[in-house]
Amino acid sequence: MRKGELSANQLAVVFLLPPFLIYAIFVFYPIGNIFYLSFHSWDLMSPIKFIGWKNYENALLKDPLVWKAIKNSIYFLLISLASQVPSALLLALGLHKLLRWKSIYQTIILIPWMLSLVAVGLIWCWIFSPLYGLLNQLLTKIGLEEFTRSWLTDAGTALPLVTLTGSWKATGYWAIFFLAALLRIPESLWDAAKIDGCSSLQQFFHVTLPLLKSVTTVVFTLIIIGALRTFDLIYTMTAGGPYNRTLVMSVYLYYQGFRFMQFGYGSTMAVLLFVIVFVISISYLKFARKAKFEY
Repeated sequence: MRKGELSANQLAVVFLLPPFLIYAIFVFYPIGNIFYLSFHSWDLMSPIKFIGWKNYENALLKDPLVWKAIKNSIYFLLISLASQVPSALLLALGLHKLLRWKSIYQTIILIPWMLSLVAVGLIWCWIFSPLYGLLNQLLTKIGLEEFTRSWLTDAGTALPLVTLTGSWKATGYWAIFFLAALLRIPESLWDAAKIDGCSSLQQFFHVTLPLLKSVTTVVFTLIIIGALRTFDLIYTMTAGGPYNRTLVMSVYLYYQGFRFMQFGYGSTMAVLLFVIVFVISISYLKFARKAKFEY
């Protein structure tokens, strides 16, 4: 190395330092500030006041809406997993069998994913509208008008419909994950299974599904993280109503921080949401390891 030249390690530091500083300023600092504010009381009008664990005590012991929001968040997560993973896998299997125009169909199923969640929420709000919504009009035309209702203001249907709307948007995206994994499986494995007399169902459970364990773990983990932090779709469609039936942690922390100006308490909600996402994600990954899921 000539005098004045940088070593490989020094050169790496020079190139990595600017993006690291940007990441620290816009990611690490806000996260650290949220943890800091969660131990304080602050409403923008008065000075920040340290109150220790009082926000956490109020949230976990005195605020019933916190537990309702946690329950709704878990419900949203479970329905998202139950609807998105099987439908994405079936969609990928169907695309894998196509011989022509496969790229066109892949583009079509990605269209919902390319739309913003706010746009998707507004589209489905129109579909579920009690006055001029497409769903109620369709039910009326086929003679099932007794089933028409105000879908998003009904406590029994609001959260399931919002969850399924999110699944409609995301399913095509996860299908591309599964399709990419299917294309990597050698055709000879399916041919050998056919020669051994395996039916299509047996091929799926004994050949296809085991070889998709890696991508399934990735998809499950990303759905868990995405579902628990979903805000814009729920806020656009129901804003947490009716009667807090669709109030999830992300919406509740928004209300506390930006509606009621309780930034300390809102930060506590954000920390609790982080803990929930972290615990569920790590628990699932540990389960995947014990189940010998390769990822």
